[in-house]
Amino acid sequence: YDFATDTWEMLAPAWSPGSEDDPEQSTHPGERTSHSATVSGNELIIYGGLEKIDTYLWDGSTVWQQLDDVWVFDLESREWRERIMAESMGRSYQAVVGWQTPDHEGTIVASFGGYKTMVDPVDNQQ
Repeated sequence: YDFATDTWEMLAPAWSPGSEDDPEQSTHPGERTSHSATVSGNELIIYGGLEKIDTYLWDGSTVWQQLDDVWVFDLESREWRERIMAESMGRSYQAVVGWQTPDHEGTIVASFGGYKTMVDPVDNQQ
C-alpha cells in the first residue's frame, strides 16, 4: 500500500482450490482464514490457518482444510518464500510471536494455543 497515492499494488495473484495454478508450485501463500502473523526484523511471517475447500449447496455449510505452512514475506525485497518445517504442526486460531536471534542472523517463532481440528468452528448446527 502506498500512503502517498492511497493505492494498493498487487504483488501476486490469489489462487484457490480447483484453479489452474498448482499451490504446490506457488511462490506465495494461498487464501486462508484463522491464521496468525507476526513481524520480526524485516520479515512478516504467517502460519497455518484454514483453507476453504468446498461449500455444500444443500445446507450452505463449508468444508475447511487445516494448513500447516509457514510463509515469510521480506518487507524490503517484497518477496515471499516458504519456510519448510521438519514436522507438521497445523493450527488455526493460534497466536504467534517472533523475535530475532541474539546474533541477528535469523528469526525464532513461537506459537501458542489455537485448534487442530477439521470441524467448522463457526458452524452453529453442531
